[in-house]
Amino acid sequence: MSAVETLAAAAPVKGIPSAAEVIACARALAPKLKERALKAERDRNIPRESVEEYIDAGLIRTIMPKRWGGYEHDHEVQFDVSVELGRSTCGSSAWCLNYLSDHAGILAHFPDEAQHDVWDQNRDACIATSAAPTGKAEVASGGYRLDGQWSWSSGIRHSHWVMIGGLIHRAGEHHPDMRLFLVPTSDLKVLDTWYCAGLRGSGSNTVALDNVFVPEQSITSGFVQVVVVISRVEKLDATGAHYFSNDYLKSQVDLSPGEPISGNELRRDLSWINRNPFLQSDILMAPGNAPTVVHAAERCFNGV
Repeated sequence: MSAVETLAAAAPVKGIPSAAEVIACARALAPKLKERALKAERDRNIPRESVEEYIDAGLIRTIMPKRWGGYEHDHEVQFDVSVELGRSTCGSSAWCLNYLSDHAGILAHFPDEAQHDVWDQNRDACIATSAAPTGKAEVASGGYRLDGQWSWSSGIRHSHWVMIGGLIHRAGEHHPDMRLFLVPTSDLKVLDTWYCAGLRGSGSNTVALDNVFVPEQSITSGFVQVVVVISRVEKLDATGAHYFSNDYLKSQVDLSPGEPISGNELRRDLSWINRNPFLQSDILMAPGNAPTVVHAAERCFNGV
């Protein structure tokens, strides 16, 4: 399918609610989550009614792309939605429901074929994750094979799909390549392993895959992208972006006004990035007193 055909296949939603309207929907939902908080704790899983109400309110589409019928709000709106859900006192519900819309945003970073696989069937499909690469991922003809167990998959019993994290080891490369693999939950087994005190109702069980094949078009990079922005008049702001979240990882180093800093100094000061196989880094230089960064980026590390 061509890019033009792909874009034409999904009509954008009409009458997108404002950020205030989306947040108000979450505020109205919170008391219902509170009523079911004890049931979520007892069942070690959030009630299905809560998931259905979240979908019916349109909240699962908060950051979903407009071309797929989503609202395409930014993560600040999504965070505010999460805060309102958290006021329910049912942390497990707020945790899982926030993930459902967050994962719709992550799916937008997969190849178009994968997006069609999910959203052609159901625009409100629920997607879980188990990103920690605890199982085995190996290269196969036309894709990869996954085998083993992956833990902490919140909301998996309500999900149609799951994004699995895996490390791909290639000959001649110093570090493994981190990938996310999109797998239908019909291809895996859910193991009842979630017996915890905190977030007990999140149902963050383990999933088991037995030599499951995942085609190349159902895979995306699993690296956390660290973007380093230098303002020479104020500070060095190292902001990590997990997909298009701006607040996933943040650290700051104060600089004196007008103090120059070189790429080599950055590599030294941010050497912790180089020691972490899951992080990549770009440097964006703001020359002089320029309020915005230049578009050109210097690659801080050649891979990781």
